[in-house]
Amino acid sequence: MVRSLLASILGIASSVLILFVMGRLGFALFPSLGAFNPSEAEAANAILSAQPVPALLWLALSWSLAATSAVFLARRVSGGDGFPALIAAAFLLLATGSLLQSGAAPLPIGLGACAAVLMGALTGWGLARPKG
Repeated sequence: MVRSLLASILGIASSVLILFVMGRLGFALFPSLGAFNPSEAEAANAILSAQPVPALLWLALSWSLAATSAVFLARRVSGGDGFPALIAAAFLLLATGSLLQSGAAPLPIGLGACAAVLMGALTGWGLARPKG
C-alpha cells in the first residue's frame, strides 16, 4: 500500500519535473511561447494557434515524455503493479483535459496533447513490463 502510494507520487512528480524542464527549453527554443499565459484563454489560444509546427511538436513531445516517465517510474517502483501507473497516467490526462476545459488551448492542440499522453503512457507501460 505504502509502496504503491509512493510509486504514484514519484511518477507524478517526475512528470511535473519533465514538463517544467521541457517547458523552459521550449521557451528558449521558441521565444514566442514565452508570452503564453493559460489564465487568459483568448490570448493563450491565439498564441498557440500562431505557433510553427516544430513548437507544437515540442509540446507533444513534452507531454509524451512526461507520461512515459510517470508510468515507467510508477510501475517500476511499485514492483510491477499497474495501479500506481494508471493513477499517474490519469493525473496527466486530467491535466491535459483541464487545458481543454479552460479554453487555453485550441481543440486540436488539446486533443493532440491527450493523444501524446496516451502514447507516452503506453510506452512507459511497455518499457516497465516485468521481465519473465
